[in-house]
Amino acid sequence: MIRLFFALLILISFGCHSKEVVTGPKIFGSLYVRYLQDGNQLKAEASFFEGDSAHLATPKSILGGVSFQGSGMERRNIQDKLIRYQYETKCDYPGQFTFQVQDDQGQAHQFQLDMLPVTAFSLPDTIQRGKEAMLEILPAPQSDEVEMAILWTDESGKASLLEFPAPISKTIPISPAQLARFAPGKYQIYLVKKRKNFINTGVYRNSCEVEFYTGVKEVFIN
Repeated sequence: MIRLFFALLILISFGCHSKEVVTGPKIFGSLYVRYLQDGNQLKAEASFFEGDSAHLATPKSILGGVSFQGSGMERRNIQDKLIRYQYETKCDYPGQFTFQVQDDQGQAHQFQLDMLPVTAFSLPDTIQRGKEAMLEILPAPQSDEVEMAILWTDESGKASLLEFPAPISKTIPISPAQLARFAPGKYQIYLVKKRKNFINTGVYRNSCEVEFYTGVKEVFIN
């Protein structure tokens, strides 16, 4: 349901982000890639809508289906509101991702997404709530569209999220005010690196998102 909500929501956003003038119906796409470092799990999803405007667009079936990294994607019909193409595999993180579709005339179109992984990150093993903590990630982000989130899970299993909007740098400060929301104790954390952007070409208006989930690190807050 979350991905269905995202796919419908991006239709509204195109009214603000698309400036290219194209006559006739347009195709509004939602392209999503997620990689879990633990388990080397890669997942991709794509959905498309067609219409004269984002507000009036309806689900679009792609001639011949959609491919991801050269492999076919499974098609699913979600509550008659969304046609979703999806793909899952286990592999090393590619860094670059290619979706390919055919238009109604059989012409192929490729859309490429990319984002560097997080190869390493550091945070003090013990964090003082009253002091600023520094998160360092490697490699440094290469795009102003990259944002970061930290998911904290305490010993009872309760999860909390700290988000750092784009643009971010190699070193990210965590303020005492942000740390004040956490009770003292042991936490497991992992990072979620994200890149969101738009690919507009011809009749296609694509909203793109790549997410990279790191492995888990244990920290203590006092």
